[in-house]
Amino acid sequence: MDARRDALVAAAEVVLLVERISRSHASAVDTAGCLDVHPSSRNVVPGQVSMTVDLRHPEDGLVETMEAMLRQEIHARFDGRLTCSLTEIWRSPAAKFDGRCIDAVASGAAAAGYSSLRLHSGAGQDSAYIARVAPTSMIFIPCLDGLSHNEAESSTKEQCQAGVQTLLYAVLKLDNSL
Repeated sequence: MDARRDALVAAAEVVLLVERISRSHASAVDTAGCLDVHPSSRNVVPGQVSMTVDLRHPEDGLVETMEAMLRQEIHARFDGRLTCSLTEIWRSPAAKFDGRCIDAVASGAAAAGYSSLRLHSGAGQDSAYIARVAPTSMIFIPCLDGLSHNEAESSTKEQCQAGVQTLLYAVLKLDNSL
């Protein structure tokens, strides 16, 4: 075992490292995924793993800090034992939603008799792109078992109606404030 250079074990360490870095920054989220193991066999030690890491935070500067921490710790851990290269393949700035729109959505939910929760969405929703050119906010509705962005995602007709009712009251609030 001491002579092995198991790339999958190293990738597992990176996954845990990514999670530790994200947990050390409030409002940060991460996803380590898309692992491609070579060779992929039940009885051969993997010699290479390619994987993706997605770091997100509402403040772009903290994403850069998290990325620097990741790079530094990876090189410190694996330098000499395993070869590791990091390549940025995509970067998206944090979406900045409009305070008036956010308040209108919260007010719309309350007017419709629903509770609401303010949260940061780091996902690449269409709204993130619209927010770059127009005042924007988002409305999320509950999904079965909290599962979203997945083919098994499921919401009831009543949950969808609650989202639409919230949207209506939010639009009316914004319209009345102009």
